[in-house]
Amino acid sequence: MDHIAIRAQSIEWYVRFFSDVFGTDIVKTNGEDQVWLSNGLQLNRSSGSIDMNHGLLDHIAIRTEDLYDCLRKARKYDIKTMDRGDNWIILPTGLCIELLPLME
Repeated sequence: MDHIAIRAQSIEWYVRFFSDVFGTDIVKTNGEDQVWLSNGLQLNRSSGSIDMNHGLLDHIAIRTEDLYDCLRKARKYDIKTMDRGDNWIILPTGLCIELLPLME
């Protein structure tokens, strides 16, 4: 597992919470809309209200030794790729997975 991304209306609240409770630090940011924490969480700012039918989970990211072999195997399960790139897939259940090479 590389990281888990969640939607957040208040990224700042989550940063304070995980810092105070678990001692996490910010390791990377992408402007004010994305923050990565040292515990493997990625926080993505969600504009407007969050649809609880879809939950707070944005995606999970998994590192793999052979990205193309994983994609080949995943296609057997009727997955869809996303506009973000072929390494972003959506399972028929709606779960979004970002596949990453071991070294980036």
